[in-house]
Amino acid sequence: MIDYITITILSAFTVLSIVFQLRNKFNLKKIWKLDKYGIIPNYSFFAPLPLTNDFRIIYRLTINDMSKNDFEELDIYQYKNWYQCLFNPFKYYNKGLIDLCVALLKEYKNLEQDSKKFIQVSSNYIGILNIISDSIKSQNIDDEVEFSIVATQDRSEDRKASVVFRSFKHKII
Repeated sequence: MIDYITITILSAFTVLSIVFQLRNKFNLKKIWKLDKYGIIPNYSFFAPLPLTNDFRIIYRLTINDMSKNDFEELDIYQYKNWYQCLFNPFKYYNKGLIDLCVALLKEYKNLEQDSKKFIQVSSNYIGILNIISDSIKSQNIDDEVEFSIVATQDRSEDRKASVVFRSFKHKII
């Protein structure tokens, strides 16, 4: 008898957990009213909307102080194969770039308005600039690069994006 009660409770808990994860698709106000003590788990890992808010680093070249290329995206999220959930050598590269973006945005926010230009000597700014310079295969010494950090919603191609940081122009070294 206790086995049936346990199985029933765990089954109800499992079904409610699954239904609660689909709360954006259905009107679940009745379930929320029943869960006064927060017993039904809410699996949102590391963000209110996991895997939907990402930082992107975009950059463009200015060639000979005249023509500007289109913005290109630095490939931060290098998930291309199914087996990378088991073995992912780019995991720390991705995390490092995201941490650089977060730290740079925090530093920039904490600067006074008249000293925002000093962000250029930040180790985070220089780190991002160095990674972009390494990824560019430009041979022209007169080329300049500028980058922006863009916050995106969703991972689809038609995702919403907003620029959260824009750099100054720099010579490629």
